[in-house]
Amino acid sequence: METTTTLVDTYSNDYKGEHVHQKSLSDLAKQLTIGSNRVKLGDVFTNTQLDLGFGTNDPAIEALYPQARTLTWNLQRIEAIMRADPFFVRALEYRSTKPIIKGIDISSSEIEAERIQEFYKQVNTKLHPGMREAIFEADAFGWSGALVVIDGHMNKRKLQTPLRPEEIRRGKFLGLKPLTRWYQINPSGEMITKLGKESEIYDPRDLGTPLYYNVSFDGDKGNMYKVHRSRLLITSRNRLSYIEKKVEHYGGTSLLEQAFESLSRYHALVAQIHRILQKSVIPVLKMEELASSALQTKAGQKLVEKKIEMMRQNLSSNNLFVIGEGDDISFEEASIVGLAEQLKQARLQLAAALNTPPSILFHEMQGGESDQEYYDFIRHRQEFMVRPMYDKLLDILYRSEYGTAIPEYSISFKPLEDPTLEQIAKARKTNVEAIDLLYRMGVLNKKTVMDSLSDIDSNPTDIFRNLDPEYYSFVEGLGTEEGYHTDEIRLAQALNQGGDGYMETKQGGRINGGDPETSSKPTPDLPVNKERKEG
Repeated sequence: METTTTLVDTYSNDYKGEHVHQKSLSDLAKQLTIGSNRVKLGDVFTNTQLDLGFGTNDPAIEALYPQARTLTWNLQRIEAIMRADPFFVRALEYRSTKPIIKGIDISSSEIEAERIQEFYKQVNTKLHPGMREAIFEADAFGWSGALVVIDGHMNKRKLQTPLRPEEIRRGKFLGLKPLTRWYQINPSGEMITKLGKESEIYDPRDLGTPLYYNVSFDGDKGNMYKVHRSRLLITSRNRLSYIEKKVEHYGGTSLLEQAFESLSRYHALVAQIHRILQKSVIPVLKMEELASSALQTKAGQKLVEKKIEMMRQNLSSNNLFVIGEGDDISFEEASIVGLAEQLKQARLQLAAALNTPPSILFHEMQGGESDQEYYDFIRHRQEFMVRPMYDKLLDILYRSEYGTAIPEYSISFKPLEDPTLEQIAKARKTNVEAIDLLYRMGVLNKKTVMDSLSDIDSNPTDIFRNLDPEYYSFVEGLGTEEGYHTDEIRLAQALNQGGDGYMETKQGGRINGGDPETSSKPTPDLPVNKERKEG
């Protein structure tokens, strides 16, 4: 008896918010062919023995029917892959760790070097763990939130109000609480319509996005907080069109959607390669009975079949071939070419889909590939995902640590590359030579030199950020007539004790030491050599 199976088009329902989670093509094929469910399919090729065609792990067929679009809404699939697929997890770790692991350089002419170093320790302790986890969750589920936790503000009434920096007291900032989409944070209905001090929201791109989010720390809908947008960091994995962004609750899509096809292709290809290699060595059995006339009878055929079955059982249980006196067995090895290149290309495609270097995914380099080729993606993340986090959080952290607003500052991301010992030594030598030259020129005083030396390793790209303000003011007060030889001229004047000009020095010489134009020059007292050589 045949039954009819209806396939639901989930694509068109996405815009209505009715997401029906699609199953993989393999699961669908099994449903259509197992039990009483029989569906007639035309023009379909299937070879289950070779794992080719419809209903198998054939990567060519899987690519024709990608089931990725609604994966962002399929939480069970995402969670299962995060637990089971090492490549997906390595990509999540790399993409969330690499943008912040090297750290930043904080530069300010108004903050002492010692305080900056002390402050940066708090950045590492209170900001980086939460930032990293927020990025990880955004990649996994499309977007995530992170609550700015202020001691004394963790009640339902206060969380609904804007976070005003001037209300942050010393020691009150406790860190960030990452929030997972679907489980812990979802947008509320009201939208942002005003920017400025009233809302504490200043980015025009936030207009038309949720003003409040429903937050649950334990995932229980009964224990929900309504939180103002200014108290949250909202991190999206990717940029979408206007309508797609609304579909995804004003966020992005899971990394799994982007990489699902490449992951499926790679795993299917590896499985096929294993099967091919297993069948690449073929045993060839020569049996005496096959050449005899005994095969012409059914009894003879059964005898041969029984003999082959006994050989198979003996091989399986004892790992031995038992053959008759007139039998012979040999092994033929098939010549297979191109598998290594196919595997390499599949790995590169997977690395590109995950934006993660092959050295991270597979723990080996892929012939000519280097991590440098993936650093552009990380730098883009630093500028457009991580920098906005610092812009919001550094002032909050500084107020909590020192009780005042952070003075004017700038940040730069430290190089992603790991320098060699030779490169480190060369950079140190260059900076020391620059400090020495500027000190001998009188541009720097000893205090600035000492501060600059302490920055050679910790902040080598901005070693002159801590100019001594008193010395700087003194130099500024000297005026524009100061030149390269000014200090030498002052030294000469001080030694001559003559006043301010050349004429005074010359006149003093006439009075005290005689006129150099009329006085005869003294005869030097030189020893006379009375001995002469006779010619």
